[in-house]
Amino acid sequence: MRFQQGTHLRVRRPFGYYHHGIYVSDSEVIQFGGRIFDKPTATVGAVSLRDFERGRVAEAVQHGRTRPWWSWMWLAPPWLPEADPPETIIRRARWLVQNHPARRYNLVGYNCEHAANFCATGWYTESHQVRTMFGVNALLTLPIAYRLGKRPKLSPSPRWYVFAVVKMSISLTTIALYNGSIRRFWRDIGLRWREYERSLAEDSGSDPADAG
Repeated sequence: MRFQQGTHLRVRRPFGYYHHGIYVSDSEVIQFGGRIFDKPTATVGAVSLRDFERGRVAEAVQHGRTRPWWSWMWLAPPWLPEADPPETIIRRARWLVQNHPARRYNLVGYNCEHAANFCATGWYTESHQVRTMFGVNALLTLPIAYRLGKRPKLSPSPRWYVFAVVKMSISLTTIALYNGSIRRFWRDIGLRWREYERSLAEDSGSDPADAG
């Protein structure tokens, strides 16, 4: 096997984004969605490592990194919490395959990275790719603010104000979609997993925390 079981994988796609999944074996990688044109009907399922990579090379996502002092900069490696034991990660991923609702994929609010981070940790449901997009969007706001804030005698044309309003509306909508989709995930999927964990712990007579 090329990776340790339970490894959180990612592979770069031709459009420049990363696709994420959970490695079980060379014949089983659990992913959310696949090809970019399949997203409207995407669900959680298993494919071979070869199909997951599709001609590219997958790499392990490192969990448990500490935050560097320069983590405020975008060039810093993104922080990720510690991953659970491999058997817990695999159990969680396979549970998603069996219990995931249809047509729940959302590029901004709930994508393959959200699902993989949840499988790896049991609580961390974030997408660094989307959050980076929010940061880039904030940077693009600076020239607009500069233009609108110049001296009155250099006041911009009305189209600058229209552009600013449209851009602000899109930004607020995507942020609301991001946060709302994560809340929906926990309401419809995450809490059911927690109940499943508790039932496993009760059956084994162990502490619920030990069930992952």
